[in-house]
Amino acid sequence: MERVDTLLEGLIREDPAALKLWQEQRPRARLAAALVRVRRALNLTQDAVAKKMGLEQSNVARIESSEGSAQTTEALTRYARACGLTLGVVFLKREQNRYTMVDAAAIDDGPEADKFLRSLGEQKILAAVQQAAAF
Repeated sequence: MERVDTLLEGLIREDPAALKLWQEQRPRARLAAALVRVRRALNLTQDAVAKKMGLEQSNVARIESSEGSAQTTEALTRYARACGLTLGVVFLKREQNRYTMVDAAAIDDGPEADKFLRSLGEQKILAAVQQAAAF
């Protein structure tokens, strides 16, 4: 990640508009990286996920990409299901580089999954978020 940061700093010095572009792309890039990490951790290929979603492999590649608008809530929910998972959202409040969990919800599995997310406890969720943030 250090090489990427150094490269980014150079680009921003050369073209300040690059900073704006990076700020717009960064959330999608982080989400894309998380999707790839999850799929790989489950030993799934893009083709296998695509078949379970009823899509072509190129569509899964677009969902896993930080470019374009393929990362819709519907697409992410279907992607999670194809991986045998449930998509969840965690709302965090950041104050002075410290996070606290405000709420968590499962997108498509209802109240039982919501309760489970909350029962994990703030510390486990925050540890996972901080581990992902380090990427």
